[in-house]
Amino acid sequence: MTHLDIINRALVAAGSNPKADMEDTKSNEVSSIRAYYETCWREVLSAHSWSELQQEELLQGSLETTGNYRFDIPETCIKISEITDVAGNKLHDVKVRGKYLYSRYDALFITFVSTQNILPVDWLFVNNELDISLPPAIDDVVSLRLASQIVFRISQNQNLQTHLHNRYMVSLQNARMNDMQGTGGQSFWGESTEYRGSL
Repeated sequence: MTHLDIINRALVAAGSNPKADMEDTKSNEVSSIRAYYETCWREVLSAHSWSELQQEELLQGSLETTGNYRFDIPETCIKISEITDVAGNKLHDVKVRGKYLYSRYDALFITFVSTQNILPVDWLFVNNELDISLPPAIDDVVSLRLASQIVFRISQNQNLQTHLHNRYMVSLQNARMNDMQGTGGQSFWGESTEYRGSL
């Protein structure tokens, strides 16, 4: 699957023709796609803790004058799924403020939905295969979200825009319900090799 495959699905759903590339920025379709595409991805990825896009990382904190530790949230993190101490105990008192986490612990394990190998989009290489195996349901959800965002700019068809938005909402709900969230045998594609203590 490539970004262009997902984009072309959206164009067809919006009643337009597929494109060979995204280089003609004077085209209404191309300019619309370039304006909305990454936002659509971010909206879909942050809407659920997608099990196949989970990554785990050990964070080391910096001591603040308040006595708490501050942690930089990884740039690829779009949705935090779980925060634990190094022994694997879930933490519920960690504060999230902007790009930082604050905790009384000096080290944390964070599990999150990652945008790595998906965003940002390099528009010169939208024909290249994505370096991550995405669940097909996410491809469909992103293409429908993009279609619902660009259709009015392409055709001024408000009825089709409403229809595509409704299809997007149903598709997103189905994708969430069908996403495996079990821990039995599941490993993160970006799993840390750091020692976590006894679990």
